[in-house]
Amino acid sequence: YGMVSRYGVLDLAQSLDHVGPMTRNVVDAAMILNAISGLDKNDSTTRASLPISVDELKKMDLDGVRIGYDHAYSYEDVDTEIANLVLGTLEVFKDRGAVIVDMTMPPVDDYLGAWKTLCSAEAFDAHSEHYPSNSSDYGLWFRGWLENGASVSALDYVRANNDRIKCNALIAEAFSEVDAMICPTIIRFPHDVDDSVHYGPMDSMRGTSFQRFTVPFDYNGYPTVSVPCGFGSQGMPASLQIVGKPFSEELICEIAYAYETSTEWHTKHPVP
Repeated sequence: YGMVSRYGVLDLAQSLDHVGPMTRNVVDAAMILNAISGLDKNDSTTRASLPISVDELKKMDLDGVRIGYDHAYSYEDVDTEIANLVLGTLEVFKDRGAVIVDMTMPPVDDYLGAWKTLCSAEAFDAHSEHYPSNSSDYGLWFRGWLENGASVSALDYVRANNDRIKCNALIAEAFSEVDAMICPTIIRFPHDVDDSVHYGPMDSMRGTSFQRFTVPFDYNGYPTVSVPCGFGSQGMPASLQIVGKPFSEELICEIAYAYETSTEWHTKHPVP
């Protein structure tokens, strides 16, 4: 959060929104991030940042890099195939010289509900120029999201933000002994959707429990990168998420590149 300008991006939630590249591989991601990052007078949240050295990225090994892994956090309520694939990445990192550290993530699930309060309230504010005056232009699902935001009181928002602050402090403490952390990106494999699900009433798959590996780092703005780490028995792809401390994009790209070049998952494609 703050590395890439949000100027020109349609707001969803101002204190949560952040921008990053989606690319074929880690080197491409680093190159694009270099091109789009940095201080922008049009976005007061941006900061000056040093570019990622792609040449050094390619030379880097992971000798002594401390990578945290919380087995319970990565397994509980997570699809077993995904959890096992992520667990299997530990040996790759060890082979590249990393030190795997048993870490304990705080009970982040206790704080996930605050995300809906914060995000929907900020979304309602961001769309106030067009909603509800042009509500017919919005899909049913997102209208429900904005209505939820409209119902958030000042007290609700303050309490949710306090939960966010508490969660951020607990995560910072958990990261104090590691350089980065690995975990799944999501708890389930991709699933079929149609318009009735996509734009219909909120379903359980859209609840914050599905986002247990993303919401905490949406809260605190920590950088993350996701890379392919295998496929399930039905041919669906799984991904590994690498989480770093603030403005450690170069390090997490180095970790991701080391993994990517030690495997062939990024060259394979899901079943059609």
